[in-house]
This record gives sequence, structure tokens and C-alpha cells, in this order.
Amino acid sequence: MDQADSAEPLVFTLADNCYEMQNGQLSDSSGEPLPLRAKSSRVLQVLLEHHGKMVSKDELARTVWPETLPTDESISRCISDIRKVLGDSDHKLLETFPKRGYRINAVIGGHPESTQTDLPPDEVSAVRWQIAGVSGAAILVSVVMLYWFWIPAKETPVPLTRAVIAVLPFENLSADVPDHLSMGLAENLINELSEISGFRVIPESISATHATDKNSPVELANELGSRYVVLGEVQQANDQYQISVQLLDGQDGVVMWAGTYRGSNEVLLSYRDDLLEHLVRELPVKLTKQDKLRLANRKTNIPLAFEEVLLGRQAISTFTYANSLQAERHFRQAIELDPQYSVAYAQVAATFAIRLENNWTVLTEADEQRAFYYADKAVELDPELWSGHYALGRLHSVVSSKNLDAAVTHLKKAISLQPENDDARVYYAAVRIFQGKQQEAIPILEAVLATHPSPPFWYYLSYSNALFQSKRYADAVEPLNQCLEQLPTAPYCLRFQIANYAQLGQVEDAQWALDEYTMLGYESSLSAMMLAVLSQDPDNRTHIEGAYRAAGLVD
Repeated sequence: MDQADSAEPLVFTLADNCYEMQNGQLSDSSGEPLPLRAKSSRVLQVLLEHHGKMVSKDELARTVWPETLPTDESISRCISDIRKVLGDSDHKLLETFPKRGYRINAVIGGHPESTQTDLPPDEVSAVRWQIAGVSGAAILVSVVMLYWFWIPAKETPVPLTRAVIAVLPFENLSADVPDHLSMGLAENLINELSEISGFRVIPESISATHATDKNSPVELANELGSRYVVLGEVQQANDQYQISVQLLDGQDGVVMWAGTYRGSNEVLLSYRDDLLEHLVRELPVKLTKQDKLRLANRKTNIPLAFEEVLLGRQAISTFTYANSLQAERHFRQAIELDPQYSVAYAQVAATFAIRLENNWTVLTEADEQRAFYYADKAVELDPELWSGHYALGRLHSVVSSKNLDAAVTHLKKAISLQPENDDARVYYAAVRIFQGKQQEAIPILEAVLATHPSPPFWYYLSYSNALFQSKRYADAVEPLNQCLEQLPTAPYCLRFQIANYAQLGQVEDAQWALDEYTMLGYESSLSAMMLAVLSQDPDNRTHIEGAYRAAGLVD
């Protein structure tokens, strides 16, 4: 199963704004992906293929929904999605012809063509198309997909007991610096800060959407719900790096600390080691004994091994099969460079866990054996490595011969090693759901969601799963929407949305979600969907199978 991009990107311009479409993914001129559902993307593609001409609703239905008969509401929903993404509030770029169809104004190749259309030519706006070769921006598009959406802060935020800090993606000031490396430096800092018990760190999936020079640090902190903001820049020239970092107080914008790291690739280790210590020193946190041990144990002293882990983390963050293979290669290379690098072993194991969760395996038994080898090795090298126990907990919950009791044991160990880590706590709650103990999981998840400044998508996924299995279908709607707002193409979220809509009696909406799931390339037979169900509780499995049947799934 290879989900790597194959088609060349198609670049076009609408009202002086440049866009790019590749394999159904719409991006802006900087390569940032735009939140457009698969069906809506297909509708946009059809409209662009008929630039300057009205496309009837019947033609859209035949082309986009060849196997079903869509309602006007389904088509209108796609049109609304497209307008929202294009900022077409006045309906000038995408025009509606009541009871007839739609037209997107376009001119091919940047030169006005003959406007022999069924509509007045003076209403046609310019749209310039050109084919662009695959570039580094195309790679960046796949990396950034996970980071596009953000969740607005609530009007009355819950008071937090820990310092909240946001690390924005580092600005790349040099063409010689790979984008994934500059992003990886910020993500590694997020991971490091997350392991300090006194911090709450805004997930990069949220903070990345606010990486703009149009907002002041105070505005950014306010939007993100954080007290502190970290900004960074990366440059490279003649194999020499320069990494500049600032820590700002989000209340008044005052620079609390600034530092610059210069040198060859060894500077990456200086950045990793010194920066965290400086930040901890400047921020109002009290280090526990475990925090101090963690700061002292930096896992590897080989710069290239550290860099490979940075690249691997970036690749795996997109949750696609192709990028999981790329991530594995980076993590394995890190191990080859430093066979004692426990974190790299844990990362390989976590990568296998993601594949197993999504049935992205061919030789499943062999993959499971390899996954446990890496997880066990991580814990052997460092028994106190929380991410090693976390990986073992995930693996025991997703392999063919599941051992949910062992999963619980390792996740409890991960929580004890990292008491403030919400990831381990949320996955522990998820395993409780797999055991049919969703009533035990719900208060855990609600406590995390109430105190986390910006929960990532899979926290909402676990909560919606618990609510669904508790037959609280109406309550599950909002967390499912939150899940899909952050990651519209998440197969996990779509599967539960299909089931939840069906149980609510909203069969048309269930079919809509099923169409999205199918267009993303996932098999939507009943047997394939049930294969992805991780719960081992017979009642839970019967419950979700009934929902899938109600949605129209068959073998």
C-alpha cells in the first residue's frame, strides 16, 4: 500500500491568489495545505476542468457521485466548503446559477481564451494555470498536513496549574536548510518541554497554524492560550548552521531570554542540550528528581543520529503509510549511527504501532515481532524511558494476539515515569474502552480535555469512542467534529463518524462520511472496517458492527 504522491502538482491562480492541487490536496502558494474534504476537492477539480462555463448539478452528480444519487444538500455542502477555503464570501469566484449549476471563472494558461460559454463573458474572472514540477514544497505539503487546523480557546478558559508554552515552527532563512529540519528542531523542543512536569505545551498541530509575522507575541499568546512563546530562526551557509531562539512573555511581549547557536552539525547537540536548560532556568517551574535525571540523560551524543530522529518524527507526524516507511528509515539510520540510542528504538516501535493500528502491514506477524524487538530494546537500554513503555502499551493493544492487561501495565508505568504526560493517560483510557470499560475512561478523558490548553485530534477521538460505546451519540458529535477539524483525512475519526451518524438516524450524513473515507483510498467493506476495530469487548464490537450495517456497509 503506497500512498506516496505520484502526479505532478497543478498550479493555478484565483483573484491574484496562487494555489496548487496535487492528488486531490489543495495548497496555497507557500505549500500550506488547505482544509478541503475529498468530495469537495473533487467538485473543485471538475469545476476547474470546465473553467468559465456553468457546470450543471446533474453533471456534477454524474462525475463526482457516479455510483450514488446525491441530494442538492450534498452538492451545496461541497460548494460551501470550496467557498470557505477560497475566501469567496461574495460568490464572485464560484458563482451559483439557481436550480441550474455552478461556474468557477477561469482562463487557461494565463492568456484570455475565447469565452464561448453559455454565460456572459464579461463575468469571467482570470485564473491562470501552469504545470509545476515536483519540488521540496510538495514534500512539505505532506509533512504539514497534520498541522493545519487549530481549536479556538474557550471564552472562559480553565485555570491551569502548569506554565503553558507555545513553540512556533522555526523560520527557515536559508534555502540550504531542509524545511523538515527547521520544523524538526521546533518539534524536538516541544517533545523535550513536554517531558518536564511543570509545563503544558501547545501541540505543534495547533501552534503551527499561528506561525505568522502579522501577529505580535502578545496576540499569538492570547490566541493560543499560552503564557510563553518561543520563536526561532535557522540559517545554513557552507555547512555551518546558525540557530537563533527567543523566549517571550505572552503578557507583555518582553524578551525573557535570547540565544544563538553557530557551528557545524554538532551545533544541533548544543542547541538540544543548552536551550532546554536555559528555558527551564527562565521559566517558573520547579524540577522534580525525574525532571533533573531526564535533563542529564540526553540519550545520544552523535549529532547525525539526533538529526535522523528529528527527520523521522517529522515524517511519522503525517499519519500516512508512505511516510511511516520514511520515518522508519530515519529511525533505523539513527540506531545504526548510535546502537545505544534508546529513544530511536522506541520511535521505531511507535511507528510500527501506527501501521498496525491502520492495517498498513503485509507481513503482519513479522512486523509485530520486529515492533516488539525495538520496544523491548528501548526499555532494556533505558528502563526509565517512558516512551519505551508507552510504545509497548500501544503495541500490546493493536497486535493480532492482543494483551490488553499487559498494555495497561506498561501504560501505567509510562504514567508513573511521566505523571504529567497526557498522551500516556489518554491512551490508557483508550485501552480501557477496548476492554469495555468506557465508563471508567470517560472521567479520565474529560479531566484531560478540561485542563489541556489545546488537545490534539486523537484525544477527541478517544473521547468520542467512549461516548459512542456508552450510546451517548448526540454527545459524541462535537468531539468527532473537533477531531476532523484538526485532521479532516483521519481514517480513525471518519470511521466513528460513520457509525455515530448511523446510530443518530442520519443515514445521509453517514453516507457522506463513508464517501469521504472511500475517496481517501480506504477499503469500506464491513469486514475491512471491523478489522480496524481495536476493541476486544464483544458488546462493543457488536454495537459498532450494527452501526456500520445501519450505515449501509456490506461484505
